[in-house]
Amino acid sequence: MSFPTFSDFDKPINDLIKDDFDTKFTLKIKSPAPFGLTFTTTTDYECCAKEGSPVLNPKISTKWVHSSGFTLEKLEIDSKGGLKTETSLVDAIKDVKLEFQGNSTDKGDVSFTYNHPKATLTGLLDVLNFSKASAGVVGGQGPVTFGATANYDFNKSIVDTVSVAASYTAHNFTGVFRADKYFSVYSVLAKYVANKDVTLAGKVVQCSKSGTSGNVVALYKCNPDTTIKVKLATAEDSTSIFGSVKQAFDKKFNVIATAEVPSSFSTIKLGVNTTLG
Repeated sequence: MSFPTFSDFDKPINDLIKDDFDTKFTLKIKSPAPFGLTFTTTTDYECCAKEGSPVLNPKISTKWVHSSGFTLEKLEIDSKGGLKTETSLVDAIKDVKLEFQGNSTDKGDVSFTYNHPKATLTGLLDVLNFSKASAGVVGGQGPVTFGATANYDFNKSIVDTVSVAASYTAHNFTGVFRADKYFSVYSVLAKYVANKDVTLAGKVVQCSKSGTSGNVVALYKCNPDTTIKVKLATAEDSTSIFGSVKQAFDKKFNVIATAEVPSSFSTIKLGVNTTLG
């Protein structure tokens, strides 16, 4: 049995809650190139920039996969000249995946993931500033999965963050409980697949500093090409309703239209995200 990493412990539910609700105007174009390269150009259109005029924020990234097991996951340059790099290497050590993530300013992390039939182990080290390190483990038995992670701060010489999580899966239901930041933040997540067309999900977060927040999402797949999502998001002093329609016009042409309306109905935010390729 393969277990996720701790960072991906509740990713399927979180993705269902977060994805397709971006109130931006974005055009993403994916283009294959020679020698196994894939280029992705992403352009964000900001119609209400601080200086009062519309602004385009383009960025371009590339991905390259080599037969040796090395993959350039991302080499990205944004409109301000910022550089991000992500690489991975598999099969150099059996069952181990090595990764690097860095940018041109303040990030340079090397990590490993070891997949064992009974557990997944991870570790990370900041090799740029040597300011932090982390380790995590996820395992389980049957429908129960559990995990833990800890971060070490070299500057303070302390373990500054500890998180634990557990999940239970039965038939069409998945529930997750998390405790983060030394048990100062608690999260409960759940997903229920009612049938092949309808999925429900929810998340409640209790934080000792910011109070309680929650999200409830319903997904309805009208047909193979059209998906509708509705979300109710609440925080300590605000409530908003989100809606999105995802339409696949072609295998490589998808459009997501999104709207966000606060409970006061004072403003309405709209977004359109288009992907070609």
